[in-house]
Amino acid sequence: MTEDILRFRLKGARKYVQGPDLYNAVMAFIARRYGLCQGTFKMTMHSLVFKQCRVICSKSGEPEAEKPADVKAEFILETDDFRIKGYLQEINEDIAGRDDYDEAPLVAMCDVDKTQKRIVLHGRSPYTTIEVAVSMNKHLLNILLLPDVKEKWYFTRLELDRLLRPEDQGGLRLTLVQNLQNKLTKSRMFVGDEPVGHMYFSLVKQ
Repeated sequence: MTEDILRFRLKGARKYVQGPDLYNAVMAFIARRYGLCQGTFKMTMHSLVFKQCRVICSKSGEPEAEKPADVKAEFILETDDFRIKGYLQEINEDIAGRDDYDEAPLVAMCDVDKTQKRIVLHGRSPYTTIEVAVSMNKHLLNILLLPDVKEKWYFTRLELDRLLRPEDQGGLRLTLVQNLQNKLTKSRMFVGDEPVGHMYFSLVKQ
């Protein structure tokens, strides 16, 4: 078992850590601790993160990390040779830094097909691939499902057949495949014709 502190910066006007930053931080931690890995990946966000976090994880063959009672997120990376399971837990440390984050230029590069329930990116963004995918999917849901102004879509779960790559932006598209009473959605992610995973969003009252 191993642990470390993950320190985040807020994005735009958000008061919480955006989901893509959790994914990016976990991937960076795994690369530092275990080296670059390739495999399937699952991550579930249980609640919003407002403070810096501790990551606790274990690799198969190590003493298993114990799930905290107040876990904010949990993840599993599986390769052909081993499995890494871990958790994120808030610590008593405020987040001080903040970065600009303007999604408008990104969604302007997207086409939405309402009939096919699909969004396609044309171009490249300076943001990471997971940030791009999450912004695209949120834009798609806002167009298709039109939530009340007092509600907001939150990224709550990720299932990847393989890890995302910077070059994936070149052919990224998402299709809404399941909608449970306009409260929980499931979208399929593609890079070109290659299916790479699923993304889940939940609608939450503000």
